[in-house]
Amino acid sequence: MTSTISPWNLKIQSLKIFMDKNECLPNRKEHSLLFSFLSSTQYNNKVNREHLTEWEHLRKESKYAPYFTMDIEKYQLRLAPLKQFLITHKRKPNKSRTEKPLILIWRQLKKRHFYGFYNNAEEIYNLYIEFLNDPRFGHFFGRKTIDWMPKFNALVEYIENNQTLPTNRTTMKWYNRQLKECKSSNPLYPTEVSAAWEKFVSSPLHQDAIDSSSDES
Repeated sequence: MTSTISPWNLKIQSLKIFMDKNECLPNRKEHSLLFSFLSSTQYNNKVNREHLTEWEHLRKESKYAPYFTMDIEKYQLRLAPLKQFLITHKRKPNKSRTEKPLILIWRQLKKRHFYGFYNNAEEIYNLYIEFLNDPRFGHFFGRKTIDWMPKFNALVEYIENNQTLPTNRTTMKWYNRQLKECKSSNPLYPTEVSAAWEKFVSSPLHQDAIDSSSDES
């Protein structure tokens, strides 16, 4: 009986052939189909377990791991013009044509999946945290804690007052994302944030509301 190769595995083979030939990852502009596959596989939490295992193996394989590992010096060079702008102008860049590239740098650097893509995610994310903690720069953007804590506190207050989770769709979308991502093992969340969340989900005071949500899903 002839075995057939799944479309996903065919794309993996195409990606390997591309990396073998070009010694780099595909980019959006010149290799849009392979880039789309690369991005959707890396950032899609619905990839099945077998494919995910194979994908992680590919990223760690000595032949291909360098392509999934960010050059720290290049990362620092990427931050340099943004830092210089903040020092010189003492404000965030705006959306004007001359300053928009700096906005794009900032938007990319603050995206969680930007770090999750790389094998050395924790190392480069720590550089980002250093940037946010630097008194010269942090106050322009704030840390995750600043916008995370009010949402968290509002959620806790609602549950304690109503003994159930909120019905607001936006709040529940945020809540479900934290369930999946907010863990101490995730380098993208500051320690104080993941500690507060883990204490919340393990507290008997909130357990009934959390369990009822799990039963309904």
